[in-house]
Amino acid sequence: MNKKTLSIALTAGLALGAAFAASPALAVSRDAGELNLDFGGPEALGIQYNDVAVDTTYESAVWTTSVSDGTNTYVAGSNQANGWGNRAILVSKYTNGVRDNSFGGDGVAEFKLDNPDVTLNRVKDIQFAANGELVIFGSGWDDQTKLVEQEVAFALRISATGTNTIAGVWGNAAGDAVELGDNLNLGLYYDPFLPFNEETYTETWFTGAVTYNYDGMQKWAVAGGSWVYDEYGWVLSLTDDGQIYGADGAGEVAGYQFTDSNYNVDAATGPSCGGYSWTTDIEYDELNSRVILLASCAETEALYAFDSSNLMPVVGWGLTSWTDGYLETHVPFTDLDWSSQLELRNNNGSMEYILGGSSWSTGMPWLGLLDSTGALIVENTDSSLETDPKYSGYDINDMIIGADGLVYFTGTVNTGYDDDLWSMRWDSNNQTDTTWNASGLSNHQIDGSCVSENAYSMGISGTELMLFGESSAPEPDQLAYYGDGDWGTLVSSVFTGGATQTATVGSAPEWDDTTVELEAWTTEEYSDSIAAQGTDIMYYVSGSSLNEGLTWEVVNGVVQISGTPTNTDDDQFINVCAQNEFGHVWTTIEIDTVSPLPYAPVSTGPADLGDVAAGGAIEHTIPVDASPVATCAITDGELPAGLTLDTDTCVISGTPTTPGDYIFIVTATNSEGSFDFEYSGTIAEEPIDVVEEEEETQELASTGVDSAALTALASIAAFAVIAGAGASMRRREGARR
Repeated sequence: MNKKTLSIALTAGLALGAAFAASPALAVSRDAGELNLDFGGPEALGIQYNDVAVDTTYESAVWTTSVSDGTNTYVAGSNQANGWGNRAILVSKYTNGVRDNSFGGDGVAEFKLDNPDVTLNRVKDIQFAANGELVIFGSGWDDQTKLVEQEVAFALRISATGTNTIAGVWGNAAGDAVELGDNLNLGLYYDPFLPFNEETYTETWFTGAVTYNYDGMQKWAVAGGSWVYDEYGWVLSLTDDGQIYGADGAGEVAGYQFTDSNYNVDAATGPSCGGYSWTTDIEYDELNSRVILLASCAETEALYAFDSSNLMPVVGWGLTSWTDGYLETHVPFTDLDWSSQLELRNNNGSMEYILGGSSWSTGMPWLGLLDSTGALIVENTDSSLETDPKYSGYDINDMIIGADGLVYFTGTVNTGYDDDLWSMRWDSNNQTDTTWNASGLSNHQIDGSCVSENAYSMGISGTELMLFGESSAPEPDQLAYYGDGDWGTLVSSVFTGGATQTATVGSAPEWDDTTVELEAWTTEEYSDSIAAQGTDIMYYVSGSSLNEGLTWEVVNGVVQISGTPTNTDDDQFINVCAQNEFGHVWTTIEIDTVSPLPYAPVSTGPADLGDVAAGGAIEHTIPVDASPVATCAITDGELPAGLTLDTDTCVISGTPTTPGDYIFIVTATNSEGSFDFEYSGTIAEEPIDVVEEEEETQELASTGVDSAALTALASIAAFAVIAGAGASMRRREGARR
């Protein structure tokens, strides 16, 4: 193309681009349960990876919990470096599905201790305080306060704008003692039974919290647990400034109500869990002034009901007659895994308790609806997912009640290759909502990319369901947008109702086959490639188990496998994922490496040692091909003196010493047969160049002239001739100028 044509083409292209730019984007209709493709990307539309940058300071980042008021969703998590230590608490805010960049610094607020001996570690819950501020609950490590390092529970209060400035005060003396001028509103809470000077390692943590007003007093009920020699769960009562409220509870330590009666003042009150209990979730029943706790007792899921006035068991509540305030859950509940969830719903003046989780036996989601007395009303196991063997192990990591009164689940599902995000919704009849992602798989929204994603929490922000969690970073140089650390934060957006977006809906890549079977021969060079159908595809390889000698790489948009396998193996494979912005798909490439079909030795060239002279080294390979590989031997005649045959490699090498004729036979043999190679020829006298050099040396010696000096003079003369020619050329060039 000449310059004029190129100029016209560029002008036309720019004009066409301007015309497209001026045209408004067309709205694309989307249904409930479908990803908002205007969010996140561009690697996978609908998902924002590594929204909190993982830099050299931190190895990973994760979102773990969130709280919503219907419009605003606050999400909390942490950055991590060097194992469990040196973490920073992270908080962000989304309004109507969009990050509020005025919150904290650039949309993310960070809180951490400068004290190297104390770190805020795992974030488990974030809740609104009565005045709209936020309180974050979790656990950390303290190597300063006690005689030995302790895991300690913490509660951190921040403003609704992401700062340390709050309206009142919050915290306790233990929190103040470790701040070193950080000015955090922090409370620390240690194992309730451990004396200050005892050299015993313990763990103490918070799992969730609720706040409520009772008789004009704002209080917090915080679920948690401790481990010394046994594991025991409890509920702790706090005032609205973070102090333990000792008037509540029936435990041996003021302010605590233990889930295992062995740690209560009255051991006859509550169940005996044998020193094996922990708390899972906590909610507040505002209609009946109760704190409802979901916990485990001796490996059995259980519900506890405590009077909010004093955290004492509710008399007469529950379906067991031998204790008050404790419900040994129904038989299906015993099949729930540890990630079960609890939510309360006000249904026209009647409080309903909703339990959700995954079944140990089926791996499928389960929902149970109880009334406020603990009686089971509805039980529903979603069996529709069992029809697709592609997915298994549905973990429910969070459950919320929307403003529409519907129940939303989110968590992680195993695809057989990696973990992906998933969400679902229960309708007003407490059945699977068939309008949720109606065009997708079994009315469940499942999405992700070629690496693992985990959703730990969710919140409704306007018309969008926001999923929060983490994604794994891939191998180096593959899909590097996930971040530089081991794990990065993840946010996804799903429509809760009919909506529109501007991004068009495209097609995910496709493989022709879910399993690609290839065959390679040992000891033979191999090369093959596969590619998925689609546009703008990136590839990711996981679970590589190739035969030694084979390697893979992505070259020019295809997955190339090449090399020379060294041994037979029928169990070699690589899992390959193809991804573009609209989705991803996996396939397994199975490669059987087998020995070639056996055949007897054959000749691939002449049996000829070539020109050979005494004193000249040679190396000659017998021209044989065979499977299995042949060995060679002299079966008639003899090799010329000075030469040897390597019987394994079939190579003749050495320096012949004696001129003269030779004749011999080499027989190549394997299990399938043999072949004879007949060699004949003559070993010449010493090589001619050696003879001539010796004669010249003798002539020079007879004249008495030093041969080395003659060589030096010849070099100088040659240089002079070349230099003279160069000067003459430069003079002629100057004359032409």
